[in-house]
Amino acid sequence: MKEFQKRKIRSLFNYLDLHNRYYHEIFKVYGVDINADGDEMLEMMPILTKADIRKNAESYFSNDDVKVVRELTSGSVGVPLICYKSVQERSQAAMNVWKARRERDPYVSPQNYYNFFDANEHVTGDFANLNEGQLVEYFDQLKTLNLRWMSGPISTIYTMARLINKGRISNSSIKYIELFGEYADVEQRTYIEEAFGCKTVVHYGTRETWCIGYECEKGYLHVQENVMLVETNDKNVQYDNGNSEIIVTSLYNRYMPFVRYNLMDIGKLVYDKCECGKSSPRIILAGGRVGDMVKGKQVLGNNFFNRAVGHLVKRGYDDIERFRVEQVELNHFMLYIVKAETYTDETTCVLKSILKESLGENSEFTFKFVEKIDALPNGKYKNFECLI
Repeated sequence: MKEFQKRKIRSLFNYLDLHNRYYHEIFKVYGVDINADGDEMLEMMPILTKADIRKNAESYFSNDDVKVVRELTSGSVGVPLICYKSVQERSQAAMNVWKARRERDPYVSPQNYYNFFDANEHVTGDFANLNEGQLVEYFDQLKTLNLRWMSGPISTIYTMARLINKGRISNSSIKYIELFGEYADVEQRTYIEEAFGCKTVVHYGTRETWCIGYECEKGYLHVQENVMLVETNDKNVQYDNGNSEIIVTSLYNRYMPFVRYNLMDIGKLVYDKCECGKSSPRIILAGGRVGDMVKGKQVLGNNFFNRAVGHLVKRGYDDIERFRVEQVELNHFMLYIVKAETYTDETTCVLKSILKESLGENSEFTFKFVEKIDALPNGKYKNFECLI
């Protein structure tokens, strides 16, 4: 922990001791000396979960009389959590992420940047709806804005890239695509960059804390250490390849604090100096969350099945518009597929073969063809869920 972060931790803890009933009690129960060194104070704190926040909702919010903004998490690992920030905190979070964007591109501005899921639906349409005909219409509206940047989940952007390769839309001005909300697979990013003829950049964050990490020009995800502390839960939980659960402490959220908050994302941290010159820790995400694990395998389902469909496309079978996989038994998977017009029985056979190569010959797959697959309320898509 750097000295300026220690000062921020000490300031945060002193504030919470005076203004927050939940943390005032936590400090007493765990013997936290709020005048100690920042490292010592943080190490004494328990790991926080969404369940802890819900259970202690009456005492969890600080008693400052400030105007607050309400937001809702996606609920991708359970029930959505209602989040609150003061107007000042929200402004600070926005300034932080805009600083990160301008480090990548000094010409980006609110006037030439478009986030699919801000208050923009009335301008172009609902990008959570991945019907190809409507996406073509929405993208044509988007082009009239003469944008330099656009921002959204990779599932939506990937569908647009496919429409470009089909000749149904074209990119005229986009120079950067910011990917957030879903794991950005390297193969999918390459496909998008080649289709759009632009660069992609990963923005890693949550509704609770906003931006946690932002990708540098060398392709590494740096912790936004001026507003965030990141650690891993490797003392308690470990996965393959040195991965563990990502734990964050927000240095600016005071009205609704997040101290040692378990995101349930899986990854690891690297601390050596980056090629870009930054010394801030780098986050390497494994590609999913704790709830995304395939039961009986050390495999992240969302990432695994995305890659399987990517391999299918590489073999010449670009026949799936959208899919969702449910693990219904240890070796039995239900695949819901929205077929493209080119989909044939051969596509099914090839996909089964690809899946069995990794999941084993004893794996069973049931295919169910559907007209559409709905997104989560925030526009994200969850391609895998374990039901056992």
